[in-house]
Amino acid sequence: DMVKVAPFLLPSWWGQGAQPFLQYAAKEKTMKIIYWAIALGLVISAVNTWAANSEKPKMEMRAYGEYLKPKFDDFWDKAYGGGIQGVMWVNADFALAAGLGIQSWKVNEEIFGQRSGYASGLGVGEAHQIVGDATMVSLGASGMYDIPLGEKAKIRLEGGIRYVVISPSIDYEYAIAVTDGRYVYWEEYQYEVDIDNGFVGFIGADFDYDMGSGWRIFAGGGYQFDISKGDISAESLNIGENELAGAFIRGGVSRSF
Repeated sequence: DMVKVAPFLLPSWWGQGAQPFLQYAAKEKTMKIIYWAIALGLVISAVNTWAANSEKPKMEMRAYGEYLKPKFDDFWDKAYGGGIQGVMWVNADFALAAGLGIQSWKVNEEIFGQRSGYASGLGVGEAHQIVGDATMVSLGASGMYDIPLGEKAKIRLEGGIRYVVISPSIDYEYAIAVTDGRYVYWEEYQYEVDIDNGFVGFIGADFDYDMGSGWRIFAGGGYQFDISKGDISAESLNIGENELAGAFIRGGVSRSF
């Protein structure tokens, strides 16, 4: 008699054995090099454009709040937070931005388990659960491109990368019970969960409206994807790979100067 089981919550010695994390290492290293090369190319292009333009570049500060629905919903339930960005416009349409953000990610606290019974009356049951949340601080860079929709409105396209520092406050709880038909014996275990930092990329689009006196409001959304996934572990147990991919919505204000 089986109940829903989340394979990533099982200990590394369960079933097929430990997950082969090392096979991704070479690929992830290559992806990091590619994305940093793209970021460096954007910076060089912006500096060259700025140098060729005699006018002082336009600066902008943005502040926003956001909500993200993780793709990895067996582990993560939801995330919300906000951030700030400093934007330098190198010409009328293209800009470079540097940003700092903070988010709170809530885990999916659903209980997973399995049980089995035998003709002799012996029964065994197990349950697994993760509880808590994680604070994530991101530092990133992006490129922006504006598409005018009139004198006041525009669509802003954005794409970039972020390095995410993860501070988890998460416990992995495991319980096993055995019964002989008359008595029940059980043990409970609790482990602190550790999650490695990671790299993500993102693409998004905002509707932006001019409120006057240099102030603008914006709202939009996009998608965040994994570039380099960190590992999730609970002491000696390898739980799996962390994924930060997901769709997000955001809104905020900006000020030009």
